[in-house]
Formats: sequence, C-alpha cells, structure tokens
Amino acid sequence: MSGSWYGIEIMEHVHKGRPVVDSCIRVEIQHQDSNYVNLIWKERDFKVQYKFVILDQKHRGNWTSQGSQNIIGKPDGYIYEQFAGNVFIVKASDTNVVLVFCSIPNKLFSLVLSKTHFMNQTELDSIHNMIDRFVEPISIERRKYCVNEGSRIFSSSQVLSLFIIAIFTFRLKI
Repeated sequence: MSGSWYGIEIMEHVHKGRPVVDSCIRVEIQHQDSNYVNLIWKERDFKVQYKFVILDQKHRGNWTSQGSQNIIGKPDGYIYEQFAGNVFIVKASDTNVVLVFCSIPNKLFSLVLSKTHFMNQTELDSIHNMIDRFVEPISIERRKYCVNEGSRIFSSSQVLSLFIIAIFTFRLKI
C-alpha cells in the first residue's frame, strides 16, 4: 500500500454541504516501520504531512493520528483544521485504496485513491455501496478531484469503446 496515489474522490459525510474545491490531490503513503505511517497529502499550492501510529498490530488497518500535521506552502486565506482521530482502511488493492477519516467531534470523510488518474464508474459505484454500508447513513457530498488535469472516471462501456478504437486505429496503421 506504500507509494503514490491519485485522489479520485472525497466523500464528506456531512449534514450540510461545502464548496467544491478545484484541486488535484496526490497522496503518498510511507510505512516508516511496523508501527508508524506517514501520509503526505499534496495539492496544487501546498502539502500536509500526517503522522499515524498503529496501536494494535492485529488491526493494522486502524491508524491513530499522532501530533499536529505539518503544513507546507499554505495559500493566503486558507484555514486548515487540524485532524485528530483515526483512519480506517476499508479497501486496499494493488490499484486502489479507500480510507475513512474519523475525528472527534464529528468530522468524517472517505478518500478514494487510485494508482492511475482514472477509475471506471462500475468500480467507483462498488466503492460508494461499500462506504454506504460502512458509514452510518447521513448525507454524503462527493467531491471529484483532478477533473481538469487528466483524472477521469470511465464507465465500462467507455473503456470498451476506447479499447476498440485503439485496436481499429492500430490495425489501420499496419
């Protein structure tokens, strides 16, 4: 699970909406050893470094924040709210990861990450269904990331169409 990941979507589990942020996020997950994890959240103008400790080796998918976050290059007027709480890994595969951030008193959001800039819609729908089962049912605001910077969410029919076009184009060149 270590390495660089692209932010595909953030699902904020809130009672009232927040504005959509036009940004493209990249997350790096670094396991320092079996007990500590660094998560570096990079956006266009700044980055935030989170430090987590794994308190129970039997439940390695539960990280607890440790100390304040280090913020580098904070834009003027940006107000950062320190995160203190837990992160739960609810899905981890070679191609995508879903993290749920939960802090006290009531900040809760899920982060969908992918190794590539895109994720097909069927896979994303599956993740939405999983999150709906994991998190108590309150309103969810979904924020897409990297919309104008190469990140795309494709339906399975769009992926198939692109594949057929690529094969047809390749055969024409032969």
